[in-house]
Amino acid sequence: MKTSLLFVNPAIDSQAKFLYELLNKRTSKNNISNRTIKNWKDHLNFIDYNNPFSDWYIIEKNQQWVGSIYLTQRNEIGIYIAEEFRGEGIGKDAVKLLIEKHPRRFYYSNVNPDNEDLKKFFQKFFGKTN
Repeated sequence: MKTSLLFVNPAIDSQAKFLYELLNKRTSKNNISNRTIKNWKDHLNFIDYNNPFSDWYIIEKNQQWVGSIYLTQRNEIGIYIAEEFRGEGIGKDAVKLLIEKHPRRFYYSNVNPDNEDLKKFFQKFFGKTN
């Protein structure tokens, strides 16, 4: 039951499709970015040209894609796990892997202020957050 990170490659259609489906599963509470993506064409444009992420990964567990995680140029970590896979420790494993791959002096969490669950997740992971 291994969690791994798969670097997002815009040229791979199956990745783009998975990320679009994941985006459409999100509620307004889950979303802090990508509010301008309204359709498939906007999504492809975001992936190819406009994403603000320095590193972006699909989270894979047991060879199944279950979510995504990113790191911005400003050291912000954003994560989304599909609801049916939450509570399995995947988010914790994915953040650890991201930090191992991209060590920084500090990180910020990129969380919608209304998303209490994700705020609690990052508070447990990093301790005090502001």
